Amino acid sequence: MEKKDKSIQFSKSGNGAISPRISIPNSWVEKLGVTEDDKKVTTVQFSDGDILITKNFKQEGFMGSKLMNEAYDFGLKAKNEFIKQNKKERIHFYSANILKENQIEENNVMDYILNICLELHINSEDFFIDIMRGNKLLVQSMIAGLMS
Repeated sequence: MEKKDKSIQFSKSGNGAISPRISIPNSWVEKLGVTEDDKKVTTVQFSDGDILITKNFKQEGFMGSKLMNEAYDFGLKAKNEFIKQNKKERIHFYSANILKENQIEENNVMDYILNICLELHINSEDFFIDIMRGNKLLVQSMIAGLMS
């Protein structure tokens, strides 16, 4: 996992409109699979303002958004519970391991998520079924909440 603190730049057009812009490292763009010929990405904004950028968004419509928000909320709830229990180091442990596993085709992401539930006494949510089916975007949403 790689974290970068960035500043948003604001540009003013000839007609006075202001456009915010942020640059991301080339290595991140390459890992997303974005090229000059294939530039399309999807951005998702969660209720608290956090933003996720993804290349392959396959779940469309309300249900996909609802599941992503549930995954994000689960990560946020887990993070807050770890902080409340003075276990901040567990946030990094789970985030790093889940991100690493999520890169592997046959992964053990569910084991880590279930361990979070057991460790924090959190009830599992319906979106786990989609995570078990390998929906990487939901896992990314959960990690975004955990690390927000």
